[in-house]
Amino acid sequence: MTSSPEFKRDAIDEASIRRMVDDFYTRVRTDPELGPIFAARISNTWPEHLDKMVDFWVTALLHERRYFGHPRAVHARISNLQHAHFDRWLALFDETLQELFADELAASILARAQAMARGLTGALLPPELRARA
Repeated sequence: MTSSPEFKRDAIDEASIRRMVDDFYTRVRTDPELGPIFAARISNTWPEHLDKMVDFWVTALLHERRYFGHPRAVHARISNLQHAHFDRWLALFDETLQELFADELAASILARAQAMARGLTGALLPPELRARA
């Protein structure tokens, strides 16, 4: 998974998004905190999930409308999901970004992911508090 500095990308395209998604979810699958959560919901559908995540990130980063899902609703249905899981997700994602992309691009993508995580964690709040989040 490690890229040497001379191979770090300073631009993003679909191929680099695919690499980012594949490398990141390799980490997730073996992570003691996140692995079991994903395995319980995805187990036999990893290829489909990875393709969906590529579409998600292509939409988010390249502004090509390919993802039409509802991430907040999906995450709200995961009963044991906690704020700490999002922190762990972001830490693994940052590790992946640091290996694949030049510093400025990695920071930009991470900022986008952090904003998304803030929005998704609102799905964890009780309905009466969501309006205030």
